[in-house]
Amino acid sequence: MHLEAAIVDFRAYLRSLMSLYHLNGLSQYYIHPLLEGGQDLESTVTDWIRGSSDRPMAIIAGYGMGKSSFASRLAFLSAEEYLAGAPTRIPIMIPLAEIASEQGLEGLLGKRQVTTYTNAARHRWPSRSQEPSAGVAEAGRHPAYR
Repeated sequence: MHLEAAIVDFRAYLRSLMSLYHLNGLSQYYIHPLLEGGQDLESTVTDWIRGSSDRPMAIIAGYGMGKSSFASRLAFLSAEEYLAGAPTRIPIMIPLAEIASEQGLEGLLGKRQVTTYTNAARHRWPSRSQEPSAGVAEAGRHPAYR
């Protein structure tokens, strides 16, 4: 068992990412974006994620060019791999519009988890034995932790 799975069970969150990808219709109309040189963006980013580079990567494009759709697709693929048992990173989708007012990492992650589990995906927090760290829960101000 992976260490992170022993600490926090992300399976419900990952399944919700996968469901949203289908529910939003993205699985039906997604178009693979290409870089200026004609390279496939998905392959380029996937290679970067699996590689050992410590250099950051930024995806810069104009409004409506598919950045959010690409992020959803990448999260879907990563969630699918992780749930199939592949040793891969756990995708955490954080839309910037939802976190614009947050400054700290705990607030960013906590706010996203509360939004995901209480509103969008309508999931419950894991049981007390599987709850996220107190700092994340407290930062998210989830009613169960007040």
